Amino acid sequence: MSDLQQESNRCPIEALIEHCLTLTTEIANTHAANHLQAALKEDFVLASSNG
Repeated sequence: MSDLQQESNRCPIEALIEHCLTLTTEIANTHAANHLQAALKEDFVLASSNG
């Protein structure tokens, strides 16, 4: 049984909210990391082309 199912036995709404917050945080972190990686890559290309 998953953690979410065990939590649901206690209070389904709280467990669902907590699960959604966790997923949202993970998505936000991944999104931010992708932006940072793209910015660093762009800076590297610009620095390389300026020689």
